[in-house]
This record gives sequence, C-alpha cells and structure tokens, in this order.
Amino acid sequence: MPTIQAAPPTGPRVSIGVPVYNGARSLRRTLDRLLEQTFTDFEVLLSDNGSTDETAAIGQEYAARDPRVRYVRQPRNLGAIGNFLYVFEHAAGPYFSWLACDDHYDTTAHLDLLRARLDAGAGLAFPNVNLLDLAADGSTTVRKRDHLARFRGVTGRYGLSRMILLGPSHPVYGMYRREVIARHLPCLIEDAGWSCFNEGRFVQRVFARERCDFVADAYLNVCLHAGSVSRRARPAQLLRDYARYTSMVPEIYLRSEYTVAEKLRLLGAVGVEHAPYLGYLAARAAAEGARHAWAAAISGPQPPPPA
Repeated sequence: MPTIQAAPPTGPRVSIGVPVYNGARSLRRTLDRLLEQTFTDFEVLLSDNGSTDETAAIGQEYAARDPRVRYVRQPRNLGAIGNFLYVFEHAAGPYFSWLACDDHYDTTAHLDLLRARLDAGAGLAFPNVNLLDLAADGSTTVRKRDHLARFRGVTGRYGLSRMILLGPSHPVYGMYRREVIARHLPCLIEDAGWSCFNEGRFVQRVFARERCDFVADAYLNVCLHAGSVSRRARPAQLLRDYARYTSMVPEIYLRSEYTVAEKLRLLGAVGVEHAPYLGYLAARAAAEGARHAWAAAISGPQPPPPA
C-alpha cells in the first residue's frame, strides 16, 4: 500500500494526476484544456507507464513549456491502477483529481467550479459527462451529452448513493479532498488486479460515507475507443470482475450510517440494477465459450508442438 503523505503547507491548491500509456493521439488536447483553465493554482503530474508511442516526447515538451507540469516515465509498467495510485501518492495539493489521458475538460471554468464546492465543504465534487467517440487520428464525435443528467436535483447522501448504483463510475474523475481518497484507498489497492470495474467499490464507498456534490454545469468529455480496457477484455473476464464487484457492494451499505429502511432499499436496488447486466455478461461469456468449443471440435486433433 502506498505511503500517504500529507500535502505540504505551501504548494499548489489542486493536483491533477494524469496516468498515461500510449496516449499520444489525444494527450495534447488533454493538456491544452488543462493549462487554459481560469483557476491556475494547480500542478499536473503526468505519469508515463512505459509508453511506446510519442507520449514521452509530448510529456517532456509540456513539462519544459509550463512549470506546473511534471513528467515522470516509469521504469516498468505499473499496471493501470498502479499508475493511478502513483499519481495520487506523489501529488502535492490538498485537493486532487484524476484525469484520463484521453479525456478533456469541456470549459475553462472546470477546475474553478469543482474547487469551489470543496471550499464549501464537499469531500468530492464530480462533474457532468459528455460521451465522445475517439477515432484513431485523435478526432472526436459526440455520442451523448449530459450523460449524468439523472443526478440533477438529487440531494442527500442516500439519494446520491441510489443514483450511483445505476453506474458507471465516471465520478471517480471528480475532485477530492486528499484525505477522502486516503480513507478509501484500500479498495483501489485490493481490487487492482481486476481487468475491469476495479474503481467501482471505491466510488460506492465514497458516495456512502462522504459529502458528494454534483456540479451539473462542469462537463468532462469522456472519450470512448476500441483500445479501452472494457472493450478489450473478454466476456468471461468482465463477468468475473463484475460479479466480484457486485458481491461486495451490499457490505458497503450494511456498514453505512443509513437507516434500516434505506439500507433495505439500497440492497434491493443492487439486485434490480446489477442483475440484468450480470445476465448479459453471462450470456456473452457462454456464447464465447460455445464458439471456442465449436472451433476446437471442427479443427480436429492438433499436432504436438515441436520438441
């Protein structure tokens, strides 16, 4: 487990951790949108997980151009969650936000809007989301705007927990008080080996135990592409990890401070909301298994490998 250090008394107010691996096609846009923010008291920690494209050159270029950008190239690949943990552990600010290397802020006021909510007492301020499709050349097209519209008008910890059960876990890219992440970090560490959904338990715990504010007029543009982990993972992997994640959610609410009635409603919602997706993943995994079995049957016995 990383050693969680307190933020120094003097330093940037906000730290932005950008874990990156082969993100050259969109990294310039991500950093440009960051550096044009109206709120300027921040640092950017760019952690390169051993990229083989032009990521290193881009990171070094921006670090030389702007003193707020720190570029670090890892000597070995830490894995996706390992790199997530690295940028948090080495951040200096009392407020912290992760930012995926493919995503970017929609407006120049993004950091200001989220930072103001933390100043007012929130433990996590999370933005709305626009979903974009990312092409191989780095261009984007809009798939869906206002993706988290269901959070509009929802207040109170119970109401927000009910909404986050609908998934997905985009609020993980909000802005946190550093101590909030530290309290719930063991979930990210324990689930680091999963192929997908390894941020789910962390997000559920934060929503169940901390004050979370939805910032409806701050938009994060989330870019979807064929190389994302969830699209590369095999159906059997997705089923395994989603089943593990779903099995852990009830304990979060049983140990929460909700009333008995609220806990029962949330536990019921876990089944209602998660069962259909579990069924869908199970069907995909079964179909994939059947295809492999059929391919093996019609191909006949395979010759032994050469000595």
